[in-house]
Amino acid sequence: MSPSIAVSSSSSSSSSGSDSKAPSVSVDEKKQRRMISNRESARRSRIRKQKLVVDLANEKAMLEKQLVEGYKEYSAITKGHFRLQSENDILMSEKMRLINHLEKVHLFLKYISDNRGRHQSGVLRNFLPQMELI
Repeated sequence: MSPSIAVSSSSSSSSSGSDSKAPSVSVDEKKQRRMISNRESARRSRIRKQKLVVDLANEKAMLEKQLVEGYKEYSAITKGHFRLQSENDILMSEKMRLINHLEKVHLFLKYISDNRGRHQSGVLRNFLPQMELI
């Protein structure tokens, strides 16, 4: 009986010895896997952050380009506006000059119409210096 007890005792101690080693290996393996997983997660996070930085830099460059193009367009429109405004001022001045001239022509025609039958050359000599016709 004693040999079987010894065998059983040694098998139970060897089994308990392997049980104590198995959990420590398992814990070390879990720590190692977790550490590797954390490193991979950190690496992916750095890659995402780097991509975000690149994307933001590209967006910034695109917006700056749009801003420059918008400024050029605004500048061209402003120059066009001032040119048109200047042309409009010239045309308005010419319009007023022509309206004034037309009023004088109407007055002349009315004067001639009112003085029919009178000596025309005397009428014209008296009226034309006042007209300043072009």
